[in-house]
Amino acid sequence: MIRLTSAIKRWRITTPVASECGSDHPGVGPAWRRIAFTVSRAGVVRNRVGPFLSSCIRPAIVPANKSTLDLARIIELPQRNDDRGGLGFVEASRQIPFDVKRVYYMYDIAPGAARGAHAHKALQQLVIAASGTFVVSLSDGVDTRHFELNSPASGLYVPHMLWRDLTDFSSQAFCLVLASEYYDEADYLRDYDAYLHVRGLPAR
Repeated sequence: MIRLTSAIKRWRITTPVASECGSDHPGVGPAWRRIAFTVSRAGVVRNRVGPFLSSCIRPAIVPANKSTLDLARIIELPQRNDDRGGLGFVEASRQIPFDVKRVYYMYDIAPGAARGAHAHKALQQLVIAASGTFVVSLSDGVDTRHFELNSPASGLYVPHMLWRDLTDFSSQAFCLVLASEYYDEADYLRDYDAYLHVRGLPAR
């Protein structure tokens, strides 16, 4: 479903699915392209609706005090498998709704250790369990959802302005993260009460 709010000239997509990531992507028909054309012509969304409608969401299209939790989702990644093994890939602005500016990874994680414990003001991520398993918990300050990642064939899309905690790492877990922005400490919210304040929510 698409919600248009002309007053702030923004658009929001709720509960998108990975198969709707573009007009040339299997399963996306002319209806989506007509919607994109109509929205563009209406002037509600300018220079945002391209060939990848539901995936081409960018940072800050949802105000900071609004929830982006519904946008978090598991994205199935393309795989090529034969008797030699498997090969997976990710293409920016195709399988994932952003251009990749940074890639980082976590490994040799100590037993019982937790990572994350922060939110990003603008940065978006795709989190992949390249090896092993771990749990990503996402919160908007009101609701929390838990995602167990256990396969390199899929990744968790994490929009901006969600608090995240990574826990329950298995031995040999390897966490690969694709990020939409370069490292910028100013983009981090590391104090949970400060995060709630930005979201317009009462402190704990």
